[in-house]
Amino acid sequence: MNYVENWDEVKERYEQWWTGKLKNGPLLNIHAPAAKPPATRVQVNTPKDMKERWLDAQYRTASYCANLPFGAYLKDAFPSYWPNFGPGCSATYIGSEPSFAPDTVWFLPLPVETLEEIEPYLKFDPENYWWKLLCEHIQVALRASNGDFLVGHTDMGGAMDILASLRGTQNLLFDLIEQPDMVKKIEAKIIDLWFIFYDEQYKLMRQAGQDGTSAWMGLWAQKTWYPLQCDFSAMISPEHFSEFVVPNLRRQCQWLTHSVYHWDGPGEIPHLDHLLAIKELNAIQWTPGAGNPNVDEEVWLPLYKCITESGKGLVLLGARSDRIEWLMSVLPAERLFISTSCGTEAEARELIRKVF
Repeated sequence: MNYVENWDEVKERYEQWWTGKLKNGPLLNIHAPAAKPPATRVQVNTPKDMKERWLDAQYRTASYCANLPFGAYLKDAFPSYWPNFGPGCSATYIGSEPSFAPDTVWFLPLPVETLEEIEPYLKFDPENYWWKLLCEHIQVALRASNGDFLVGHTDMGGAMDILASLRGTQNLLFDLIEQPDMVKKIEAKIIDLWFIFYDEQYKLMRQAGQDGTSAWMGLWAQKTWYPLQCDFSAMISPEHFSEFVVPNLRRQCQWLTHSVYHWDGPGEIPHLDHLLAIKELNAIQWTPGAGNPNVDEEVWLPLYKCITESGKGLVLLGARSDRIEWLMSVLPAERLFISTSCGTEAEARELIRKVF
């Protein structure tokens, strides 16, 4: 890969990490401004319409490519572009309509009154407008990549989060109590569709000859992997998490070659034991949530030790560069992935020299 030093070595380190046998760890994903950027930046025409800025594949890809040479991707980092239509955009491939804002997307519930009425929507439609748009974005990016960056899967979302978008969160909370069997039936069908959505994107990448897979979390694998999640779980009990979420997470972990769980905020802490019990789950990525201490603070160390002592990997995104040494001193390096940023490329290279 053109922007990565020793790409073959980096790939081997990721493959070791997935198996918990990383030599000379941790995986350290460092981003910094390039020391020798181009003298000028390629100018990209920005659509005036906010929605078009989300949907225009040529614009989105060109913007990424224009910024690419101004960054340095060091140690285990690599450039990766993924088509972003908002978190959990799989709901749109099932019939939800998106509502775009400058920095995020919401998904509108289906026009149904009952849970049962969702069932007819649960089929793969290759002619769905939003699905075709995703495929267009992937193909445009793959053609532009030219060995400079990987193209990752979109932010597909978890089964329960997708169902919450289709049904409405409050309605779904009542459904867990009033129609648990129907919820499970629909969830299972959403997972079946999720596999199709993933695999069809994967086929496009393989057909283009792409070397491995990536996603929004910034890890790499030679075969299939994905960040699994259930943000909806912050609103339910561990008992309901075990009943409604764990079976489908296990299915996904068994289907994928590798998997990471996106563990998002203190509301999800009560579910840790259930996550650790999923044997096929490779790793957990902790997000503290807005207003809470950063991922590199000592307050989270007991949680991190629970994860690593269970034999699973730990993913920490956005650690501060001056906390890397401390994290490496208290956590097993062979199971650790850390992303960080530095103010200059020289600072990043000094950090690498210092900790390795």
